[in-house]
Amino acid sequence: GQQQQQQQQQQQEVQQGQEGMGQLDGQQQELPDEARSEEASEQQQQQQQQQSSVVKKPNLKGTGLDDAANVAFELAALQAAGVLPEPWQQPSEAMIQLRLQAAANAGSTAALLSLSDRYFTGLGVPRSPHTALQYANLAARQIAQDVEKDMRFDPAPEPLDLREKWMDAQHAGGGDIEDTEDMVDLEEDMAQRGSYAAQRRMAYRRLMGRGVDADPEAAFQNFQVGAAQGDPYALFNIGYMFLRGMHVSQDASAARRYFLESAQRGLPAGWNGLGVLHWNGMGGEQNMTAAYEAFMKGAAHEHSDSLFNLGMMCQYGLGTPRNDTRALEYYLRADAVGHWRAPYSLALLFTSGGQGIPMDWGLAEEWYRKFFVEHSKWSKQLEAADTSLEEGDEWGALVRYLLVAEQGDITAASNAAFMLQRGQGYNGPGHMDLAASLYERAMLRDSPSAAVQLGYMLLQAQELGLPPWEQRVRPFASAISSSLGENDVDRAVSCFARAGSYQLLRCCCRCCNCCCCWWQWWWWWW
Repeated sequence: GQQQQQQQQQQQEVQQGQEGMGQLDGQQQELPDEARSEEASEQQQQQQQQQSSVVKKPNLKGTGLDDAANVAFELAALQAAGVLPEPWQQPSEAMIQLRLQAAANAGSTAALLSLSDRYFTGLGVPRSPHTALQYANLAARQIAQDVEKDMRFDPAPEPLDLREKWMDAQHAGGGDIEDTEDMVDLEEDMAQRGSYAAQRRMAYRRLMGRGVDADPEAAFQNFQVGAAQGDPYALFNIGYMFLRGMHVSQDASAARRYFLESAQRGLPAGWNGLGVLHWNGMGGEQNMTAAYEAFMKGAAHEHSDSLFNLGMMCQYGLGTPRNDTRALEYYLRADAVGHWRAPYSLALLFTSGGQGIPMDWGLAEEWYRKFFVEHSKWSKQLEAADTSLEEGDEWGALVRYLLVAEQGDITAASNAAFMLQRGQGYNGPGHMDLAASLYERAMLRDSPSAAVQLGYMLLQAQELGLPPWEQRVRPFASAISSSLGENDVDRAVSCFARAGSYQLLRCCCRCCNCCCCWWQWWWWWW
């Protein structure tokens, strides 16, 4: 019965955000399709009556209680980190857990992420992948809704690792340069010189407000100029604006015409748009078979939305016999070409399993983590921490890193540990021990850099003034500490071995199709 409930919950989560549209400018920018088929809507309404066995997460946006929930999480996270002064000293793990649970009940997505990470790694609680996935599911649902609302479909840039920056003066963090003033000026100049691609790009910017003020009217006019010249992207974008009623009256029939013409001119997104219209019966009767055929034409060109929608249809038997194995294949292909929601659907699929697909909570957690890294608000919070550090606000930077680290982010944990190790932001009692604990937390998430740093700290335990092992902050004792050895040297060696195994595994995965590379790595390891 529990497995059946998980499968029903999985169907609810996947169908809550069906994507149909995408690729407004030919560079994988996506927009959600809010319309759904009647069949999917009825199924969703039935499933929404079910309640999670972990926590019922209310919708508190705009009530003020969501702010209170986030404040409650922040207090619990900083108390757990052990950097607050009296009378806010670190409480017991049980008290921290209760406070995080209260914040989650009040609507904090960050608290849900924290609880998921704690149950998966065994931080302060008995390790329980099943409970961890339940919290992850609730957090992912809220994040997916926020992504659709804010239209943040591009994956987050790679965060800045303070240790790498310190080791390499030329290191630069991954920032979003697409919307900088220089980039906008360059594209506008190219557009004025007659570049169709630049004209389309500037029209997209005006439509979405990316780097310029939003101006749907000007965007529509720009797209019309491109459409008159036969640009398939401009044709598709006009169809999308008619579908959504952006600056023009909503007209599914007009959207169908533009989608069809763009598809006939070789744009896969056009086939996907036609499939969505057939799926939802917009501009005509609902026709799931026609929708499936249209998605197949888009998927033949590895179009991300088409692949994802095919996965949905195969998983739930819409327009085609149910086939979970094919659904898995389509979701994986969609993820490979950048579909933002594919990791979430894969996580749900592996959580409960399916026809021919065994339940695998480890894989489910990995896909959830990919979804969180790419589409949660961790990236923006880390950027704010980096900015604070550059401006000389070490305490502000440390606090921001600690808040994101509590949610399970590896880079945030490593950066906070790096600062504590050097007494930046906080050099009070036990700051070295806190740094070691954060490195250990990141190491549990397979961070080779954190494993190396922890190993060095253990080798220099006496010089660094670390207390005896049994007196240190060891929240992961049940998960990892007891397996590292009987003294600091043994534990350091174990950390270095873990770092080496992480790197070796990654290198082997990259060259798994090359027998020669496999042999070279085996010989090196031997």
